[in-house]
Amino acid sequence: MKTSKDLFLIPKLLMITAGTWELELVGSSELKKKFYKVYSIIMFVAYHTSHVSFSIKFIELLGGDSIEKVVESASMIIIVFLLAIKMALCRRKQMTEVLDNAIKKKNTLLNDENGFSQKIYSGYFRYALIINISLTAWSFFVGLFLTVGGSFDYFKPSKDLTLNYTVKELKPLHVLLWYPFDQEEYYGLVIFYEFFSILFSDLYNSCLQSLLNTMMIQIAADLKILQYNFRSVGSGKETAYEDFKRCAKRYQEVIVHTTELNKALRYTLLIEYVVSSIMLASILVQILSGKKAIFNTFYFGILAFQWCLLAWNANEIKQQSEKLAMSIYESNWYEHTKPTNQLAFITVLRTRRPLYLTIGPFGEMSINTAISTLKLAYSYVSIMS
Repeated sequence: MKTSKDLFLIPKLLMITAGTWELELVGSSELKKKFYKVYSIIMFVAYHTSHVSFSIKFIELLGGDSIEKVVESASMIIIVFLLAIKMALCRRKQMTEVLDNAIKKKNTLLNDENGFSQKIYSGYFRYALIINISLTAWSFFVGLFLTVGGSFDYFKPSKDLTLNYTVKELKPLHVLLWYPFDQEEYYGLVIFYEFFSILFSDLYNSCLQSLLNTMMIQIAADLKILQYNFRSVGSGKETAYEDFKRCAKRYQEVIVHTTELNKALRYTLLIEYVVSSIMLASILVQILSGKKAIFNTFYFGILAFQWCLLAWNANEIKQQSEKLAMSIYESNWYEHTKPTNQLAFITVLRTRRPLYLTIGPFGEMSINTAISTLKLAYSYVSIMS
């Protein structure tokens, strides 16, 4: 019995919606594939025009007197450009090949007869579904809060009590973008583009986070299933060696896949680490100073949550790989033949080097990494205070 649950369901849907899905659309006609290609190009161009608009606006503000707006504009430029860089790194051929390999082999460890492997896989599937939906919903909520939350004041006139008549103020903007036309005259178009650029940034972020987390969760699930398979190797002289050999081969495939994933993600994780450290600190300073306190609190929450979640899932890979040796010990190894035990001994020696993902060249990604990021943000706030 094999499970039909697709671990990559949410990442695939998000990436197709954003036009960033690089793999073949299985089951689609040639016309649909061509249409999606055109759609992907249009969405790419439409979104990346905001980078030009952000940059021009930043240059304009440099000649003004508002340092606060210059800092706000600079932070927005950093966010959108780094988000685009991270997405570009995840769309490279190397990452696309790793993703394609992961999707094709997602059921290779689900062949046991009693269905226990399917039960493990289903548990990780539910976990992936919950965190991906939660991250996406929270990310879009923050974007909607920024664009819609203040829209009630857009068309509200202010009352000048000294003159005793109503004065129409300039309509406020929540995103510092440059437009080649009068913003007051075409205010509807301005609001639409604000809405589009912010929510598409949320979509990009959701694509990235769901993809990274799901890739890590799949490896952890594979290792968990391998533990069960090693533990369940039969004691029969004829079948034990072949069963153990098959498990060892699958373990080697997981090692290769994890190594390739690490090569594809290490610089993406490095950027995520640096950006998270800076953004968490700067947003915390803004919260303490009372600037957009409600929005910044939600924004701080999503940044901290998604970074800690990445660290947790990366740490899970290491934890599950370290448990493989114990699962082999818990099998009926004392009833196996000498060749089987020799193979078991070699496999145990390999498990002494646990699998893990790295943050560029700066060490492994783990729970301690997330904690150090939060400590760094706290230290920065303490100094600024």
